[in-house]
Amino acid sequence: MIAYKHCRRRFLQYATVVALATATGPLLAQESGTMSKEEAAYQDEPKNGQACSACVHFQPASNTCKVVKGSISPNGWCNQFSPQL
Repeated sequence: MIAYKHCRRRFLQYATVVALATATGPLLAQESGTMSKEEAAYQDEPKNGQACSACVHFQPASNTCKVVKGSISPNGWCNQFSPQL
């Protein structure tokens, strides 16, 4: 009886994780570089002192972004800007 309850509890925990992952899939997709430049309102110039080079999503080795597709300028900006801490 104890083994059954343990197994059932694990199953319910796993099912909850899978359901949450499925529901948040579109949000996770944006973080993996699938948002277009248009969706992110990307521009090649900084805005209000904010630039891609100071953003947590910017990947300087490849001039890419974790959020926005394509090549990104270190001096660019988009509405997904999040400052490095």
